[in-house]
Amino acid sequence: MFRRRKTNKSSITGIDEMVLKEKSIVFEEISKLMRKQKNQMYQSENIFFVQELEKYYGNFQAVKGINFRVKKGECFADKYLMQMGYCPQQDTIIDTFNSWDHLYLFAKLRGIPSSQIDSIVKKWILKLNLTACANQPSVTYSGGNKRRLNIAMALMGNPPLVLLNEPTTGVDHCSKEIFMEYT
Repeated sequence: MFRRRKTNKSSITGIDEMVLKEKSIVFEEISKLMRKQKNQMYQSENIFFVQELEKYYGNFQAVKGINFRVKKGECFADKYLMQMGYCPQQDTIIDTFNSWDHLYLFAKLRGIPSSQIDSIVKKWILKLNLTACANQPSVTYSGGNKRRLNIAMALMGNPPLVLLNEPTTGVDHCSKEIFMEYT
């Protein structure tokens, strides 16, 4: 007869000293958070914790007991997101904003200098043939105009990386050609 013997988890998985230390820090910080009262603000250099993360695909365990933390300043995604354009399959516009409002917002998000924003926004409104509706709330736009606006938002600031999901669906032939010329 065989019996399972209890063993030290770290000796089985080969967890090194740094991993054990990080795991201990994560547990300690989470414990501190849990002890604080709800109305008190907990100040910490850590902004994100993951404790004992596991992921299964059927019976296969792909991730086993991962612990980590993210400290303030460790992630710089915001710098990279400013350099990325994204045009989702579904239109992502604010109904009460017009073309100028949307494109001005995206110009600011992409870090375009204020002195250049008006001319760049105007360029995209002209280039994607949004002039006729540019001052109207976007809720009144046709499907094609909404797509054109989403394309302009994705291309604002000429980001080096642009992710597009069916950007020309519902867009007229001339706008498709302009878009293909740009890409």
